[in-house]
Amino acid sequence: MNPAPVFAPQPSPLKLFSIVIPARDEEAALPPTLRNLHATLLREGVPHELVVVDDGSTDRTWAVLQELRREIPSLNPVQNPGRMASAGPVSAASTTCAATPAPW
Repeated sequence: MNPAPVFAPQPSPLKLFSIVIPARDEEAALPPTLRNLHATLLREGVPHELVVVDDGSTDRTWAVLQELRREIPSLNPVQNPGRMASAGPVSAASTTCAATPAPW
């Protein structure tokens, strides 16, 4: 006798894919990276937000993020006011997760 087949529940459709990117002194790298990510996610039909945490930059990272917001509507830049030099990306991700509300 064969056991009854087990059907796994179907996952609910993706509502929002959030990508969190810590950035420190990345003014040159952010524009092509964010443009490519945004274009790829749009092309694939993935609802998304790009959260970039300026983690204490001393260059134009924050200004570049503000400029990019005009062309990338899903960009959500955040400044980490409490960045500790030794914490790095962990600090940025922790701050963003605590500070960014999401509709799920």
